Amino acid sequence: NTEPKHHYGVRLRVDFPLEENYLMTVEPGCYFVEALINHADVRARYAPQINWTEVERFRGIGGVRIEDDLLVTASGTRNLTDVVSKL
Repeated sequence: NTEPKHHYGVRLRVDFPLEENYLMTVEPGCYFVEALINHADVRARYAPQINWTEVERFRGIGGVRIEDDLLVTASGTRNLTDVVSKL
């Protein structure tokens, strides 16, 4: 099924079946947007999902993005960038 899922935070950009030897990039990110963090209504709305004490600890870094490059294989995927975490 290649239909995009309609869940909070999902932005599926691939609308075709993956085949062996395709390369994919997975790029999760977390960004601290001051205009949202400082907005009282936003804090109240997302209080059940967000630990605002932890946000305060890390908001100064602005955010982080992690990128993995994956090779689609016959049995699943192979992470081509996992060696970086071992250095």
